[in-house]
Parts: sequence; structure tokens; C-alpha cells
Amino acid sequence: ILGWWVLREGARRIREDFAAMRLKLAKSVHQSSSRTVGDENGFARMAAGGHWLSDVLWAGPITLLCSWVVWKLLIRLYKPQKSDCE
Repeated sequence: ILGWWVLREGARRIREDFAAMRLKLAKSVHQSSSRTVGDENGFARMAAGGHWLSDVLWAGPITLLCSWVVWKLLIRLYKPQKSDCE
């Protein structure tokens, strides 16, 4: 019975590690593709004469700052409820 428990716990840890790796990979792919699309869009607008380089370079930090502020507000607004089980 001890061997079965060790194998079960080992399999659970492997599943958790694999899920964490998949999440990390998905985040990095999403971030790099978002950055690429944003850069391409900005340079296309510069080529069309719609924006200056400084506009394109400042758009990234401003977008990150705004999304961080919204994320913090949502976290504060929707605090997880403490259950009676804890």
C-alpha cells in the first residue's frame, strides 16, 4: 500500500509540474506574440504617416501601466471569499 501511495503522489506532482510548465509556456507565447503584433501595427502606422516613433515607443509602457492598474482594481474589487473549511 505504501508503494501505491508513493506512485500516486509522484504522478500528482508530475501532473502539477507539467501544468505549471504549460501555463508558463502559454504566457510567454502570448506575451511575445502580443508584442510582435503591437510593434508591427505601430511601424505600419509610422509608415502610413499616422504616428511618430515616440508615439509607438510610449504606447507599450502606457498600455502596460493601464492594464496593471485595471488588474489591481479588479483584484481589490473581487476579493476571494474565505470559506468555512479553512
